[in-house]
Amino acid sequence: MLHMTALAKQNGIALAYHFAATDKEEFLKKRSELRNISPDFLAGISIHVINSEGTTFADIQRMDPYFSDAIQLDSVSELVEKVRRLSQLNATDIAAYLVQRYHLNAFLLQKTLYYIYADYLEKYREPPFIADFEAFEHGPVEREVYRKNKYTDELEKSGLFEEKLAVYPKTAELL
Repeated sequence: MLHMTALAKQNGIALAYHFAATDKEEFLKKRSELRNISPDFLAGISIHVINSEGTTFADIQRMDPYFSDAIQLDSVSELVEKVRRLSQLNATDIAAYLVQRYHLNAFLLQKTLYYIYADYLEKYREPPFIADFEAFEHGPVEREVYRKNKYTDELEKSGLFEEKLAVYPKTAELL
């Protein structure tokens, strides 16, 4: 039995679409469907072909521990949609990058974050990342970034920006 597994790891979560077939034509048709995934998302998905006696994804998980923590999905479209949702950049991802790269204080971090958002929105007519800015006395503040920056060290440790950037459709524009 030939098994094909498309595996994506985002935010520490492993997602897998699994297909098994004995018919070569059916297998090639499914492989073609996987190759038609948008290049933006294909960069974050690895495709594995395995020959095995078993017929299920659980058989593959038992055979190869690499797949042991993967959550099985029912379709290629479901895999793409879940990867899309998990890979959406948010204000915390951008703020973590800015703190790590430029060591900005809280005030400069909030202003820089807002100006990046506003400039990108004006230039490309779409938001560059998910954010919820609030009006404060000294200008807009993204409350979740404020909370994480003030009360935790998550921004200094997060590596999600680079991981998500690998599948972000407009990487060059954002950078």
